[in-house]
Parts: sequence; C-alpha cells; structure tokens
Amino acid sequence: MIELKGDGTISASPNTHCYTAVINSCAYCERDSLEKRQALRIAIETYKELLVRIPDGANQVTFSTLVTAFRNLLPPDETRAAAIETIFKKCADDGHVSDRFLRQVQSSLSEDQLHKLIGVELLSEGRVDVEQIPSTWRRNVEQMSARVTP
Repeated sequence: MIELKGDGTISASPNTHCYTAVINSCAYCERDSLEKRQALRIAIETYKELLVRIPDGANQVTFSTLVTAFRNLLPPDETRAAAIETIFKKCADDGHVSDRFLRQVQSSLSEDQLHKLIGVELLSEGRVDVEQIPSTWRRNVEQMSARVTP
C-alpha cells in the first residue's frame, strides 16, 4: 500500500486499522516454526513501522492484537514474557489498557509472570482487578460498540 501510494496508484495511506490487520494476520499463522518465526518478524516490523509513520497510531486493538501474536507465535518462556512486558509498558504509558488487552495479557503469561508485570496489589484471585488499575492506564480507551448489520 505504501508503494502504491508512493507511485501515485492510490491516494490513501495506510492507517492504524491497516497496520493492525497485518499484525492480526500474522498472529494466526498456523504453519511450521519457520513460518511462525517469519510471521512474528513481520508483526514486529509492522508495529515498528506504525510507530514511525503514525507515532500515536497504536490503539487498544493494536496492542491486544500484538499480545495475541506473541502468545500464538512464541513459546511460553521468558522471551514471550519480556516481549509482552515491553508492549504492556507502552500500552499503559499511552493509556490504552482495555479489558480485552488485560485478558490477552493474562492468557499469555504464567501466574508468576503476571505477578511480576502487574504487581500483586492489582490482582484478585489470580486475575487483574480492573477497578484497581491506574486511571492513566485507561485514559485513551475507546468504548468499542458492537456493529449491527441490517
């Protein structure tokens, strides 16, 4: 799309939805480990390109989708936990910690990893207590409404 925009074939530039769609496609790669590594590389490169082209472009859906990619494409080890920690911090700093994002993080980390990332004081019965998270983490969360088609 960037090349087509550059050569004048199209007038639209990729937006947050376009970048997030690419990351989502990568997140559900179900092939062998080589293809999963390639999908992970593409997802990360796409995220980085989004941040360069649209500095405040990542939103709650982008962050949730990226965590899904890490959960599906990385083994449940410290590499995955470190990647999710990086994204969690960026998401919290940007104020996009949504309920969906928290569910994705919870399902991607062990209980110990979750304690280390979130802190014990924000957990209740092994789950993140949404009422306890700082409001600054959620300040830019948009309420997603279900689309109804006629």
